[in-house]
Amino acid sequence: MSGPYRIEQNGRTLLRTDSKAEPVSSYVDKVMKLIPSEVLVAYIAVKGLFPNTADPSSFDSKFLPIWTLIGFGLVIISRIFGTRENTGSGSVKTVQWGVVAISSISFLIWAYAMGDTALGFTLPDPRIASVIVVVWTFLVPKLIKGN
Repeated sequence: MSGPYRIEQNGRTLLRTDSKAEPVSSYVDKVMKLIPSEVLVAYIAVKGLFPNTADPSSFDSKFLPIWTLIGFGLVIISRIFGTRENTGSGSVKTVQWGVVAISSISFLIWAYAMGDTALGFTLPDPRIASVIVVVWTFLVPKLIKGN
């Protein structure tokens, strides 16, 4: 059995709706697996608990860049465990490192699009990241093959 985020080459996934199995396109399947939505939801929820970012000396302003790095780490961990083959040993050799890398980059792009920072790097205009989100989301699933 494969991990939930593994991308299979030329494979079709079946989506269960109303107890009927319907085929899902390979492209949509890749988009769903490459966008780290579970970490993005957690990231946004925790970010909402620290609203005082206008004052650079506040705890909130100092914590949010750290939270971005924690989110980045969570994406890496979830994709390592989610893309490895679950056959016996579950070896690190079976991890789809391309998916791990793409999902990690996707998370950072989304964080920058929300106006956040990581490692002290900020974009001069968050709209740049918003444009990158759109291009990245549509282009990358076409390029990754899986397996």
